[in-house]
Amino acid sequence: MSKDVKLKPPVSPAVLFRGRIEAAIGEGVSVEAMVLRLTLNDGRRLRRDDNVPLDQISYLGGQMHFLGVRVMEGGVDVSVLERVEPT
Repeated sequence: MSKDVKLKPPVSPAVLFRGRIEAAIGEGVSVEAMVLRLTLNDGRRLRRDDNVPLDQISYLGGQMHFLGVRVMEGGVDVSVLERVEPT
């Protein structure tokens, strides 16, 4: 007898990191003091997410930003929101 296992689709990077960004801002961290390091797949998913309003993703100075936080794609195995020294 086999069990029918229904896998949940992975949480959207937009949903996951929106909450984390808002929490950090609530703690007093500025968007300039954060960087969103995404896997290539999560970066693609974020850009193509039809549920993300157009004003939440922007391109400033040749770099992608999500909710004002700089996005860097690739070079990580797991996507993460990091706090950094502002440049």
